[in-house]
Amino acid sequence: MDWSWATREPSGGSSNGIQRLRAEEEDDLSPFSSITAVDPGGSTGICTVWYSAHGLADSKVPMQKCLMAWQAACLNGGENEQTLEILRWFANRSFGQDKADMVIEDFILRSAIKGRELLSPVRIGHKVDYQLWRGLKVASGDRCKFEPYWQSPGDAKSVMTDERLKLMAMYTPGPDHARDATRHALMWLRKHRVDLLKSV
Repeated sequence: MDWSWATREPSGGSSNGIQRLRAEEEDDLSPFSSITAVDPGGSTGICTVWYSAHGLADSKVPMQKCLMAWQAACLNGGENEQTLEILRWFANRSFGQDKADMVIEDFILRSAIKGRELLSPVRIGHKVDYQLWRGLKVASGDRCKFEPYWQSPGDAKSVMTDERLKLMAMYTPGPDHARDATRHALMWLRKHRVDLLKSV
């Protein structure tokens, strides 16, 4: 396979629009696989990374050169509003059951603070999980069921530091929710690559 396209340098910075890393502005992203990551809570971080599955399964291709495009944002509002926005985001950026995945930050109780907001990440995460189990109509027009992956917050933060995100041109300034979602997407891609290379 010709990997000459992968020598393009990603553009700097980030935005709430789709950031082209390897894909050109006019490129259709539907041929690529995607991972959507969610960091649920009072304000929810969300991101989608489109990637080349063929490149990810080739040990000679660096992971960064497999990343085609990326979009990250923060979602606000009540828990039901955020849940609906997460599901819409995922459905609008997914092109079939075998080409899209979701990873959700798992909630670990580390605080004795009382209040309904404390368990907001649990409620949002499991509302999303339930709807993915029921099925969604995605951008390809198909109705698909998904089973999300869950990742611990500590792993993503320790491996995908702010400096690493800046080097990859995938750093989002402002509150860290969108950055945390991006960390989870990249962490998931690293794990997924290991699984792909084992199966080759």
